[in-house]
Amino acid sequence: MPDICGVWLLRSYYLENTATGERTEPFGSSPNGVLVLLPEGRMIGMITPSQQKRPVTEADHADAFQKLIAYSRRYRLEPPNRFVTTVDVRQDFR
Repeated sequence: MPDICGVWLLRSYYLENTATGERTEPFGSSPNGVLVLLPEGRMIGMITPSQQKRPVTEADHADAFQKLIAYSRRYRLEPPNRFVTTVDVRQDFR
């Protein structure tokens, strides 16, 4: 399996209903996201919507926080081509 450690930028994110084939984009058409894979087997990631305005009011801050997904987890590679994760820290209000 190739070395996958490094910083990966999210290019797309969609959910697909396997029964109907319908796709939705909960973070918009161009979400912001990053995944960092460390050689020690730790990863961190974050996803935010593509069209998120800068928060000004307290309500704006609460809304932005609710649209954020952030997590940390352990990962391992299993031959021949499995990527296995176990979430241990997560923030997601969806």
